[in-house]
Amino acid sequence: MCIGTIHFIYSEINSIYSLLVSVENDRTDHKNYFMKMFGKNIFYLTYLDGAEVNLDKLKEVVNNGFELHGEKPFYSIIDLRDNFASMDSDAKKYLANQKLLNDLRICEVVLVNSLAMRLVTKGYFMIFKPKWPLKVVNKNSELIDFLKMHNADENDLKYLEEFLVDVEV
Repeated sequence: MCIGTIHFIYSEINSIYSLLVSVENDRTDHKNYFMKMFGKNIFYLTYLDGAEVNLDKLKEVVNNGFELHGEKPFYSIIDLRDNFASMDSDAKKYLANQKLLNDLRICEVVLVNSLAMRLVTKGYFMIFKPKWPLKVVNKNSELIDFLKMHNADENDLKYLEEFLVDVEV
């Protein structure tokens, strides 16, 4: 192999690496939400403390989620730990009835760390009755076990576990 060929291969590998590293896999508006994709189809969302989510803001969140992941099936993680955000009734109804979003969701795990948030979350799901598997948990290990039970990719889960260790409460 000549030096020119080696240089070409090296520069191609660097180009591919740069492209992979620069792929955006998270979004935030720095006021209301932060979302991130782990691997092919694990979607993580947290509302920032004090967020007030109305219908327009929720539509922005849903659209950013589709831009981030595309219109493909996904595992949903909603992190509500230490979170005192609010969502108005129009946004809740939209979320419960957004057909494409609901058809693509494989399952959903909601992370909480207070009894109050657990009760509010379970109340919401009792009213809107989701058609996908759902679990409200307070431990990262329960979240991972639930996603494994629904066949989430092991490599994607590894990246998620590393992230969750950094945000464990």
